[in-house]
Amino acid sequence: MTYAGLQMFMEKLKQLINCNDNPLTNHPEIIREKPQFQLLYQDLGSIIQILYIGEHQNPHELEKFDDLTKSFIDVAEEAEYIVDLFLSAVHTRYKGNLSPASEEDIKPSLNLDDVRSSLQSVKMDFMSMGINNMELSSSQRPVRMLNQSAATVPGYSSGLKKIPDGMIIVGIDDDAKLIKDKLMEDRKKLDVVSVVGMGGIGKTTLATKVFNDAYVKYHFHVRVWVTVSQTYDKRHVLTQILESIRGQLDLGNGSILETLALSYNHLPLHLRECLLYLGGFPEDYEFKVQWLIWLWMAEGFIQQAGNQSLEDIAEAYLMDLIDRNLVNVEVRSNSNGGVKTCKVHDLVRELCLRKAKEEGFIVKTEPQTSSSHFSNVTTMSYKPVRMFIHKNPNIVRFSYPSAENLRSILCFNAFTSLSDDMVKHFCSFVLLRVLDLLTCRLNDFPKGMQLLVHLRYLAIFNLSKGFPSSICNLWGLQTLIYIEYGRRMVFLPNNISDLVNLRHLLSYHPLSGRFVWTKSYFILRSIDKPMNLQTFSRVMFGHGVDFKMWFPCIKELGCIDSIRELGCVFNKKNNFRCFCNLGKLKLVGIISLSSTLMEQVTLPATLKVLTLENSHLPWGKMSIIQSLPNLQVLKLHFGAFVGSCWNMDVNHGFARLTFLRLEWLDIELWTAEITSFSCLKQLEIKTCIYLEEIPAEIGEIPTLELIKIKSCRQSVGESVRRIQKEQHDFGNYDLQIVVSDDF
Repeated sequence: MTYAGLQMFMEKLKQLINCNDNPLTNHPEIIREKPQFQLLYQDLGSIIQILYIGEHQNPHELEKFDDLTKSFIDVAEEAEYIVDLFLSAVHTRYKGNLSPASEEDIKPSLNLDDVRSSLQSVKMDFMSMGINNMELSSSQRPVRMLNQSAATVPGYSSGLKKIPDGMIIVGIDDDAKLIKDKLMEDRKKLDVVSVVGMGGIGKTTLATKVFNDAYVKYHFHVRVWVTVSQTYDKRHVLTQILESIRGQLDLGNGSILETLALSYNHLPLHLRECLLYLGGFPEDYEFKVQWLIWLWMAEGFIQQAGNQSLEDIAEAYLMDLIDRNLVNVEVRSNSNGGVKTCKVHDLVRELCLRKAKEEGFIVKTEPQTSSSHFSNVTTMSYKPVRMFIHKNPNIVRFSYPSAENLRSILCFNAFTSLSDDMVKHFCSFVLLRVLDLLTCRLNDFPKGMQLLVHLRYLAIFNLSKGFPSSICNLWGLQTLIYIEYGRRMVFLPNNISDLVNLRHLLSYHPLSGRFVWTKSYFILRSIDKPMNLQTFSRVMFGHGVDFKMWFPCIKELGCIDSIRELGCVFNKKNNFRCFCNLGKLKLVGIISLSSTLMEQVTLPATLKVLTLENSHLPWGKMSIIQSLPNLQVLKLHFGAFVGSCWNMDVNHGFARLTFLRLEWLDIELWTAEITSFSCLKQLEIKTCIYLEEIPAEIGEIPTLELIKIKSCRQSVGESVRRIQKEQHDFGNYDLQIVVSDDF
């Protein structure tokens, strides 16, 4: 359990103590155990405060401190296991429709006496080391996270002479880090990093340290050390280089894995679990970054920090792994350059899989895998295990309670019997947090799935029609990805708001073939209470659904402006300006409606990405969008604006826009100035068949890097080539153009 997992467990205990509006936590059998939850919360909290103390005068106690920390984590994991089993048992009896025999097997009982006794013992051991946090105020307490070693904590002393506060010490580690950052930063051109100083100051020592660094070894496939004196022979230098390269090319995968292992050992603990997790996925698997981030959150790998969202913190984790060259960028967004998909190298995956199996972190199934394989995993009964299913295993033999510590099941192949087998044995997986069955076509939504109240991430492919209302019993869900075969519209039940923890709700339908999907539309006729949704893909709101009231936390929204069948139209009460967190919005209009409906829409200043389609706005209304202070990406698709001429106001431009796409518009003439797009980096124009040319002033934008033209008039392509030639004449060779499918 990482500190992030501990945070999530403490939050769960708070919900149980406060008895919020969750129907499960309000069950009489759970309310009756409230005193036990309170005592456990207090016991855990007192030790958590101790773990923030990192000031030890005796370095010999560091090992004992780390051992006690591990003991505490073990006890905390066992406590969470007991609490979760109790909640599952209550819910199973309450919602499970069990037979009398099954009810006898699953009796809700909660006994935390042994766990609390172990916690008290750990606390006494901490206090015997002279660490009694209760006597220290928070202002005196140096911050120490569970993923931080004691030696790295501010205030740690190993008996060395204290450095005066006013003295600045510059060590070789700081210089080495600076050089490594320079060497490995993403630059378009080759660069030289020089180390300059007096003789004997340590230049060679510093260079040697950087040259032999594990990260440097992994980043640069070939490294060459050459000594060049004031009088040197070029042939001799070249010979040294070739001999060094030849020697390094003889290295095998074993040496590379050893180097990767060093990189892994240098990772902070919170990044290790994120990296190990990738080892369970198939070879050459292409991760959707957004989904990967949601999986990490569901697994409890992401540690809350300040006011940052878990999603932003998880993205920072991923970028850290990318910067360390342990994860490779596969696809970047055309609009903002963000990472959309990523991969891990085969050798990195091999290392992750090896380490993960050693630690019992994951189970990867093979054709012969059965319950016996799972039973051979050497972990305590309460230690969480994650199963990645690549083949079709026989999991019917998983019996309660042999798989109680199974927390994740992710399938990566098409199975015919897996879902049916699991339906009969869901009580064996009651502690599941992650269930990804997108590759399994479910003939019907399994009734037993409603028992999985600890699920945080659910991805399913449903062949039957209609959104299963029993999903709304899974109150712990954070992410729901739902695919319904053959239907582009999915009607949501009004009790969808029972999913009080749901943050991301997406729906898809097969476009062509088995695994090619496009987003479906949710239809929400009515809703019972507000939700904490942040991402809501393509939704049509019914009459009376005031999304300002029901979705105050929304950050990413795609919606239709009207549903004639449901009688919903935008009105003054349903504007977007009130959404202080909304950063990404897609609005799709109905062709038969007049543009006056879209003109009533108001937009928030927080918007960074805006997509419009079928909104039929006159070009004169562009000033509304230009006034958005944080807008960076603007995509104008079919029918977004109408009219043959777009004359941009010379006094008002887009302050921060970096990406502009015009697609399937009837524009013929476009005039603009340099000030119209002062920060533009990329311009895309697709299938604007009436447009005559690109304004020449566009080429003078100093930040512009790329112009892409597709399926436009030949004159448009010619105008872009003229722009590029003019820039070349001025010495600007950075502007790239791509012209294809000229009419």
